[in-house]
Amino acid sequence: MKEAIKYNYNIMDLYLYEIDKGYYFYYEEEKYYLYKYEKDVSILISLDNITKSINNKYKMNSIVRTKDKKLYMEYSSDNYVLLKVNDIENEEVSLEELLTFDNILIKYNALIRWDKMWENKIDMLEEELKTYDDDFPLIEEIIDYYIALSENAISYFIDTMNEENLKAVKVNINHKRIPLNIKKGFLINPLNIVIDYEVRDIAEYLKTKAINKINVIDDIYYIRSLKLSTASIRMLYSRLLYPSYFIDELIKVITNEKEENELKKYIENIKYYESFLKEFYNIISEKVSIPKIEWLYN
Repeated sequence: MKEAIKYNYNIMDLYLYEIDKGYYFYYEEEKYYLYKYEKDVSILISLDNITKSINNKYKMNSIVRTKDKKLYMEYSSDNYVLLKVNDIENEEVSLEELLTFDNILIKYNALIRWDKMWENKIDMLEEELKTYDDDFPLIEEIIDYYIALSENAISYFIDTMNEENLKAVKVNINHKRIPLNIKKGFLINPLNIVIDYEVRDIAEYLKTKAINKINVIDDIYYIRSLKLSTASIRMLYSRLLYPSYFIDELIKVITNEKEENELKKYIENIKYYESFLKEFYNIISEKVSIPKIEWLYN
């Protein structure tokens, strides 16, 4: 790997520290990350442009081009992206700071079909699980619940699309998932960015805390104070219903990245999470009228 970095970036005499899916190192008193990039490399062009536009207000980590001006290097059949660290990484970020960051990007019109993406993922998982017979008894025991919850989320999203003014829904910077404790290093990493409806990060932030049984009442009241349209709030609730936290871990289990018993945490927290969904509805519906999920109250 050192030779590949030397050849592609003219960076020499470095010591590599291994991390998940990559490395970091120091060169001329600057810190760099080298990440394996598993998405379509064509996305890097837009990420690079977004990074440059954000840098007017935030010191984003910048993508370092190779000596051939490419945004990635190829090594052992994989693609790697080199990032230069441009700001302090360990500062903790609040929900308010996260949403301020998200709103930097100029908004544009787009139709993003969460329902189709969720349907495709659930269909794929159901087909995949058919091939495993009785290999995952814990998953077999609980999968119907999570499929039903996913179908609830899909229906809620479709109803929102059909019944609300989607022009009132903003599209801006978000992130694939939100960690429990958000650090600035996570925020300024352009490889974490996705473009989506404005409520994606809010939903993933709340889900991460709720599934870890952390009280989110103050966060819900803060969200209620935001100037979100009814359509955005309904989209937010549909995303809270969708169990991305469980689906992510289930995929890791069936691809042998994790043990099945690590799913017990999520199964044991089902009632707590349902209480969170009710609490969110109760607080938000005091201000905005959104459809109620009746089975939660039965």
